[in-house]
Amino acid sequence: MLQATVFTGGSNKYQHRVRLSGTSQVNFSARMISQLVLRKCCRPVFQYLPPRDPVVLAQEPENPTSTSTWKALPIEESESQTRAQSLTMVPGKLWIGLNAYGKQQFMQTGCVFAKGAAALSEEEPIRSTHSDDCLIHATADRNSAVRYTYGAYGIGSGSVLQILVPAVVASYGAEAVQPVSTKSERVDLNIAEDGRAAFFAQKDFETLLLVRQLSTVDGHVSAHLDVADLNLGDRLGRSTKPTLTTDEVFMGSSVDGNQNLTVFGKHCECIA
Repeated sequence: MLQATVFTGGSNKYQHRVRLSGTSQVNFSARMISQLVLRKCCRPVFQYLPPRDPVVLAQEPENPTSTSTWKALPIEESESQTRAQSLTMVPGKLWIGLNAYGKQQFMQTGCVFAKGAAALSEEEPIRSTHSDDCLIHATADRNSAVRYTYGAYGIGSGSVLQILVPAVVASYGAEAVQPVSTKSERVDLNIAEDGRAAFFAQKDFETLLLVRQLSTVDGHVSAHLDVADLNLGDRLGRSTKPTLTTDEVFMGSSVDGNQNLTVFGKHCECIA
């Protein structure tokens, strides 16, 4: 027979007395006795609940005794919220900033064309400008497209096109769309990671389109945005800024114009 007395705090009076019956030839240490006492005195406080299948939970009826209800937080319109929308990159959509000649062609034909038909690698036209570039350059970032179409001292075409990638793939195949903004994508195309091309490809979130033309008729071009609504020249000083950075486009755009372009680009799915 083994008797153990448990004391709590500084009291000299025992609170619980536990009798452990049985015989054993083992010499009990103080640690072993403590463990035996705790097993007798303590009860589990928490009950283990196994994980439930979320599909089964969704099919079960709601608890009728529940008094709490879920409510979505309201979206508060603000300048920060409007600017944040311009940073959103939507999978399946790209942007092209047109130069003056590219805009003229687009307004006349409804198409945007590659500059030429030179046999260039993917790295060469990113590294430097070629007048006979056989690729069409696009970006996943609308602000980058606005920066390019704004041009030197704000005398660019001011036109940005929204491109639907699924339509391009349907016409030319998946191999016609070559994103180069990440390291793994550049490795696949043998673009040197320490070179000028890799720097610009990453900075501009660039995608190369290995096609001769994109058209509104085939659904490649889904929106034509006029960046004049952003009032970049008035807000940033047209005469003193030779070029804009993407950050300046983000911070310097008119809030009302930014909101108009975002809504138009989101809902416009075709061009008449």
